[in-house]
Amino acid sequence: MILLKADKEHTFKITIHNIINGKVFDDVKDNFKNKKMKVIISAVVLLFFLSSCNNDSESDIVYTNARNLMDVSYGPDSKQKMDIYLPPNRSNSKTKVFVLIHGGGWTSGDKVDFNSYIPKLQMNLSDFAIVNINYRLVGSSVTYLLPYLTDDVKYVLDNLGQNSSEYGIKPEFVLCGVSAGGHLSMLYSYKYDDQKRVKAVVNIVGPTNFEDSYYTSYPQYWDAIPFIIDPSLLPPNYSAPKFASPITWVTNSSAPTISFFGSNDELVPPSQKTILDQKLQEKNVANESYLYNGGHGIGGDYENEIISKTKSFIYKYVK
Repeated sequence: MILLKADKEHTFKITIHNIINGKVFDDVKDNFKNKKMKVIISAVVLLFFLSSCNNDSESDIVYTNARNLMDVSYGPDSKQKMDIYLPPNRSNSKTKVFVLIHGGGWTSGDKVDFNSYIPKLQMNLSDFAIVNINYRLVGSSVTYLLPYLTDDVKYVLDNLGQNSSEYGIKPEFVLCGVSAGGHLSMLYSYKYDDQKRVKAVVNIVGPTNFEDSYYTSYPQYWDAIPFIIDPSLLPPNYSAPKFASPITWVTNSSAPTISFFGSNDELVPPSQKTILDQKLQEKNVANESYLYNGGHGIGGDYENEIISKTKSFIYKYVK
C-alpha cells in the first residue's frame, strides 16, 4: 500500500510538472488552443490525483490478532478502570463496541461480576469489541449518583473514541447493564448521549422510573433521595427522582432498547417494565422486553436465553 501510494505521488509530481510546462498539451495543442480549456483540463487532472492520494490515506486497517487489555485507566480515580477485549480481524470501519456496566445499587459491585459472561459474549458477538468497566461508587468515591456515574460512562466512550485507531474499533456503542448498571445504561443513552454514539441499550433488571408508587411507599426510598443528584445541579421544576428516571428523557430519537425483568423482583418490580414499555412505544422507539419467572437474579438464571435474545436484537437494529 505504501509503495502504491508513493508511485501515485511520484506520478502526480511528474504530471503537475508537465502541466506547468505545457507538456501535457503538446499532443493536443491543435485541438485545444484556447487557454481556458487548458486550465480546465489541468484542474480535472489535479483533482483526480488528489482524490487518489486521499483514498489511499483513508484505507481501512485490519488487525488480525485478538488483544486483551486489562485495568486500562480512563480517569484519575482508582475505580475508573476498564477491561478491553479486542477481537481478531477487527477494523475501524466495522468493529463496534459492547460496553458492560455492573450492578450493585450504585454503591458497590465490580466489573469482575461480568467475567463469566465474557467468553459467551465473545462467541455470540464475535465482531464486537467487549469492554467491561468499573465506575466511581456513591459513598466511597463520590457523594452523589449524578452527575458522576453518568460522567464515567461518558469518559469511557470518550477514551475509546480517542484511541479507536490504536484499538482498531469503530466508536459506536451498545450499552449493557445489570440493575444499577442497567439504569446507568438507559439514563446515559436517553439523557446524555448528545452525539448519538450509543446505538442500542440492553437493560437487565434496571430501574426505569423512581416516581413509581412501589418505591415511594418505602421509608428507605426517602433516605436515598438526598444522594441522587448534587442539589446545585438539579434544574428547576425537577425532583431528584424524576431527573434520575430514564423514562423522563425518552424521545423519538432514543436508542433501540431491549429489557429483561423478573416477575418476583422486589427491587425492580414488573411495574418498571410496563412503564418503560409504554414510554418507548409512545415515542416510537424500537424496543423489546421480557418478563421471566424469577427475582432480581434473572441475569444469571436465564443467562443463555438473555444473550441469545440480545444478539438477535443487536444485529437487527445496530447496522
